[in-house]
Amino acid sequence: MPVGDIVPEIAVLTAAVAAILLACFTPHAKQWICAPVSLAGLLLATSLCLLQLGTEKLTFSGVWALDGASIWGRLIILGTTVCVVLLSPDWMKTDRRHGEYYAVLLFSCLGAMVLAAAADLLQLIMGALLSSVTGYTLAAYHRDWGISVEAGLKYFLIGALANTALAGGVTLAFGMLGSTDFRELGMAFETSGASPC
Repeated sequence: MPVGDIVPEIAVLTAAVAAILLACFTPHAKQWICAPVSLAGLLLATSLCLLQLGTEKLTFSGVWALDGASIWGRLIILGTTVCVVLLSPDWMKTDRRHGEYYAVLLFSCLGAMVLAAAADLLQLIMGALLSSVTGYTLAAYHRDWGISVEAGLKYFLIGALANTALAGGVTLAFGMLGSTDFRELGMAFETSGASPC
């Protein structure tokens, strides 16, 4: 069943939703609870990713890759996010939106995981947008700190330009080659004798 191929992502999404709901209904002093909830979701997703090792296939009509590169990429992303969650509670404890931070972090992780597993240009754009939009929020999370606001603004301006260029490139590729599928694009380049680089 194809849904079984994205259970690590479902685990991360569920943890993010749980974190944001907890942040909505718990007082600030208890919002640290969102950290272990997020950590549990990430560790579950890591375990589910490890179970997928050795799988080699394309799923969801060829837009989702399950192979060594994508699985290890997702594991690295999950491991990095676990480290960030472990480092965050002391840094975030004075922030009024402490609990919400973990939800945004998990959504950013989810976007990066989608990028790692993308086998189609449209899937790639979706992952890039989810990861970058949440990244802008994380960069500017401390609104009272000038450095944080500046970082968020600069990241937003550069990211908006980069995402626009990416979308334009995907549109041109689809217009010229008639597909957004990585395999079909590769075959089209081989047939034409051109190099995608």
